[in-house]
Amino acid sequence: MTYEAPKFRLSPALSTPELLNDGDVQLKNRAFLIDSREAYFPERLNPEVNPDLPKIFHLDQAKSDSAALIKATRALIDTHLPIYGSLVIRGLPLEGQNHGNGDSQNDVSFSELLQQLGYQLTRYVGGVTQREQSGFMVYPASGEDPRVCMDLHQDNTYWPEPPQQLFFYYEQPAEVGGLNPLLDMREYLRKIPSDIVAKFESLGVRYENYYPDQSRDSRFVPWQKSFETEDRSLVEENLKQGGFEFSWEADESGETYALRKWNVLSPFKQHPITSEKLWVNMIVANHASYFHDHPSYPELSGTPYTVEGEQGIDYPFNIKYGNGDSVPYKVIQTLRRLAWETASSFKAEAGDLLVVDNYRAQHGRLGYEPPRKFWVGISLG
Repeated sequence: MTYEAPKFRLSPALSTPELLNDGDVQLKNRAFLIDSREAYFPERLNPEVNPDLPKIFHLDQAKSDSAALIKATRALIDTHLPIYGSLVIRGLPLEGQNHGNGDSQNDVSFSELLQQLGYQLTRYVGGVTQREQSGFMVYPASGEDPRVCMDLHQDNTYWPEPPQQLFFYYEQPAEVGGLNPLLDMREYLRKIPSDIVAKFESLGVRYENYYPDQSRDSRFVPWQKSFETEDRSLVEENLKQGGFEFSWEADESGETYALRKWNVLSPFKQHPITSEKLWVNMIVANHASYFHDHPSYPELSGTPYTVEGEQGIDYPFNIKYGNGDSVPYKVIQTLRRLAWETASSFKAEAGDLLVVDNYRAQHGRLGYEPPRKFWVGISLG
């Protein structure tokens, strides 16, 4: 059989508003979207705010030599991801995450594709949502309740070296909801008030996490699930290697019931390829206000987040200034408003591969109705 050299073409300019219906882009008063009932919250996503986020490429023909296709795909990502911050590649011969149902001997699973691309894949451990591996270094995009809307964020910015690339595979997009908005960090940083930036840069960002023991409370993520082990010594080794401080909490009988960890980092990081200084943090998405509109915490529903209100509540995660002071909620709301006002989105198709530069772009999620099959792999470079 003769194979053609694989070619990708750039999608023509799309009229995004025609691809997204009002229900997709509605933000104001959206269920389980924190602060969406507040006066400041934008009415809807602005699909035209950044037509190049993501940049969409099509594979012109699927019958290509697999090795050549992998090489061309890697070159496409390496060339264009630093420019645009996120890419969608359509037409790859992906058969799904669970191998065995492909129509062609050239079809590969998502996990196989990631391995063949040759990036430095890594495990998702110590995170704030529940994920279980499905194949080599591949996870469901999130184990969160599908109704929940997630603030725009970069993954694992509390690691000393965050993931550089995120690979999302839309095996089966949700028919209702489930958009993944994207946010250009260059544009976002230009809009943040200078006094907010300066204070975080001066004091740093303190990331705090609380993980209950799975025998006590597993409504969010217990430490055993987050670190993929029940061995406390392995957890401690992981935390020490990551530069985290931590403490185990025990009851009067001496039985451990929770783990706390924290660290302080700059809100900025240097891009590993372009060397530019970028706003890389989870100040908004890891703030405890998230749980005031979350189905797993009905006791907080309808109660506004206040600094005073956090007393006595073991939030699974929270953000403070590096000196331990609480961040005024008006600061979090300013950052949240600017993020949603600046975000854009696209209509995913089955088989799409979304690649996100985790330094250049944030991603989020709007709630959806199952079924959905959506996978992620993360790379350090």
